Amino acid sequence: MALKTDMHAITILRRFELHVFPFIESVPVADLKKTQVADVLTAIAERGTVEIAKRIGQITRQVLDYAADRGLIDAIPMGNTKNLIPARKAKPMPAITDSKRIGELLRAIYAYEGNFLVCQALQAVALGPLCALVSSGRQNGGSSI
Repeated sequence: MALKTDMHAITILRRFELHVFPFIESVPVADLKKTQVADVLTAIAERGTVEIAKRIGQITRQVLDYAADRGLIDAIPMGNTKNLIPARKAKPMPAITDSKRIGELLRAIYAYEGNFLVCQALQAVALGPLCALVSSGRQNGGSSI
């Protein structure tokens, strides 16, 4: 069985194979330019994979830091990536506001017969906000659910 660090190395290499190497091909790390790194990250972000672009940016910075520490490069050819990668757009998350629908959701959660840990997690997730809602209603003089 592979060690956790081996799996991490495989994951990092695979990300580079998928997202970085197709753009920079066989350019040695010492010959990389800021514009090449910026072009890679921009291209990844433009495909709609902003989170992957951010992660690739972090990993690339780590690789370049390592190369600089080992004397393979004189300067890190990477600027501030915050301006290259757009912020992720927040999507509205619909909430159940009808008390009858909340009851349906709770019954469905308690009727779920999957893995024990999943059942416990679903119940904890369902009851946590519900308990907070009930206690806040009581503190504000409102009625409980």
